[in-house]
Amino acid sequence: METYITKLKHIIPTFLIVSFGTVIVFGFLRWFCCLKSSIIDINEEVWLLWIPFILPGLPVTIWLRPRFKVLTFTRDTEKQRLFFQILCWGIITVMLILSQSYLTTASGNLQQLSTVEEINQVPPSRYYTITNFSSAKDCEGVYTDIRTTGKHNQNLNLDIYFVLPILKDSSENFYWSQEILPAPKDSDFVNVTEKTHDIAKYWFGIHFKKQISNNITEEEKEDLYDDFYDECSEEIEQYNFHTCHYFERKPTSSDRTNYLKAIETINKETENADFIILEPIQEKFEQRNGSKLEWFFGSFGIGLGVLLCLLIWPGYNKSKSKSFFFNKKSKHNNTKVNK
Repeated sequence: METYITKLKHIIPTFLIVSFGTVIVFGFLRWFCCLKSSIIDINEEVWLLWIPFILPGLPVTIWLRPRFKVLTFTRDTEKQRLFFQILCWGIITVMLILSQSYLTTASGNLQQLSTVEEINQVPPSRYYTITNFSSAKDCEGVYTDIRTTGKHNQNLNLDIYFVLPILKDSSENFYWSQEILPAPKDSDFVNVTEKTHDIAKYWFGIHFKKQISNNITEEEKEDLYDDFYDECSEEIEQYNFHTCHYFERKPTSSDRTNYLKAIETINKETENADFIILEPIQEKFEQRNGSKLEWFFGSFGIGLGVLLCLLIWPGYNKSKSKSFFFNKKSKHNNTKVNK
């Protein structure tokens, strides 16, 4: 028991500092560079997934790896120590993912607008309520993103993105007009016409998704997709945006990119960064964080419990521990002498 307590004193305090220190530093960095301002504008998936997956490797290698050198095993010592590093890496990764998800929703303010045009007259925010608005359901854009997932690509994910122009009120029309063009030189007609349309800046975006098997025939896939598309189209026709509690402004992300592709099917233009896309949210604003904070501390508690249990089995190398502290004292003394 004495050896076990010694191992805990040698490893756990550093683990706590590294794990929570990484969460706090990375959270502040994202809040300052992305959420508070737009110093760094990259896909939100990078903040929420890719950086949390890669980042923990650095502090674990620098500060935790030397601590695990006091552990001894009957065989494959280095591999066993590597396992503990990977475990800590995984715990911190989960903590980062959950904390970033919580930061995304918790840091967003709710701005109240009379009309959608006021969105550029108030401080930038992620969430909005709009008092007066209407939608042009007769001019919807659609884009479908189909991807395979799973270890053996056994799943087929269907993601359908609908966009509709946001109007100030029901009296405003988003209409198709006729533009008179000069007739070609060799034409017998006096002039020709071409259909054009007004370009809306503000859009509602609604995302539907469904997963089907990728192991069925192509005909079955097409039938399932057609049925799903018809269901989504019918829901869009009956959708009541006024019953939504608030709207979320889509940041730079894969969802926003797909919404822009849906807009492109209407105006035939390339992606426009000036478009503002608002996604309707049906739940109350106070419920936006869900149970993310509970999951954060719960996952940390489970990870810490697993680490505490696993530290029972390894042996403890006193000489490694002494050399570790001796090296720290030597560096400290050398620093004093140099001064």
